[in-house]
Amino acid sequence: MSRARQKIYLLLCLRKLGALLARGLTVTENAEGYVVISKNGHVRGVWLVTERGFQYTPGGYNEPAFYCSKISEALDHALRVFESASSPHVNNVMERDDGHTSARNFFKEIDASLVGEALRPPVDRRLLN
Repeated sequence: MSRARQKIYLLLCLRKLGALLARGLTVTENAEGYVVISKNGHVRGVWLVTERGFQYTPGGYNEPAFYCSKISEALDHALRVFESASSPHVNNVMERDDGHTSARNFFKEIDASLVGEALRPPVDRRLLN
């Protein structure tokens, strides 16, 4: 899979994670091609897709703190980072019956036709009211 396609899948999958949604985090792509996780304009973390895989840099860091080669590993890491602060009452879209999450299962369910959704900016639900 090309880097561009991996970045689109990562962007789409991160936007669907219940742990991120529960905290009010948004996932966008910036002009430099990074996948940015932010809240109220404050960067919480940045993903970069390279030839070797994925690099995650937490907000406030100058260097990547996590490296992996698979999208499922990147999603699992995002869950570990952001899930601990999410409400236990929020239904995580990746939650299994045993209460743990599985990025691999979630990723398998992503339909390729939804990739276009990742290219649209997220909608601020407050503006709809």
